[in-house]
Parts: sequence; C-alpha cells; structure tokens
Amino acid sequence: MTTKAIAVIPGRPNSLHLATSPKPSVHDIPNEPGVLVQVLRVGVDGTDKEINAAEYGAAPPGEEFFVIGHECLGSVMEVGRHVSELIPGDYVFPTLRRPGSSAWPSCGNEESVQDARNRRVRSEARRL
Repeated sequence: MTTKAIAVIPGRPNSLHLATSPKPSVHDIPNEPGVLVQVLRVGVDGTDKEINAAEYGAAPPGEEFFVIGHECLGSVMEVGRHVSELIPGDYVFPTLRRPGSSAWPSCGNEESVQDARNRRVRSEARRL
C-alpha cells in the first residue's frame, strides 16, 4: 500500500511534484509510540515556497524527496500500543519536530506528549 504527498527534491529549485511512498505504520517505530493520521487539510505557506526555491531544506536520511506542507489538520486512524493520549477519531494538528537527524526519535518526547494532551482535550470537547 502507498501514500501520496506533495514533495520537492532538496537543492533542486522548482522540483515540486506528487511523490509516492510506502504507507507508514504505527509498527515502524520501536516500542510503537506512533500515530497514523489521515490528513484532511494541509496548508502550504512561505516556508514551503522557500523550500521549493531550494533556499533550504533536506530530505530525511535515506530519502530522495522532502514532503512539504507542515501545517495540517488530520484524523487519527490508528495508534501504537504505547499511545494513551489519542484514540482513533481524534482530530489532531500534527507538529513537525525534528531534533537530530530524524523525526522518529522525537516521537514521544515530553513536548510532543504535551502537544498530544492539549489536542486530546480540545478533541474531547468537540465530541461533547
């Protein structure tokens, strides 16, 4: 199964294209702290324009492209076995956190967990 996203090839100006990659799984991350989110709406802003102009931006290690559109609204589809702050059906506003060389190790850090708690409270309020 695959997923599609709008992406650029870092360092190549005006390389915006529709990219296909394997569908991620909550099981891809050790200890399963992952959350699979279906993107419902995404914003493309000035940062994305600058990335497409090759002013900056790098693909994750091992990838040829960089997915743009870091501001979005999504619906939780599935959660890893160690996720307790979100449930399928919650609406989330994912945040990009990329300390170090990859986004994956940052999943589950205290800042991300606090973000999830805040979103969960808002999501529960919408269901009432």
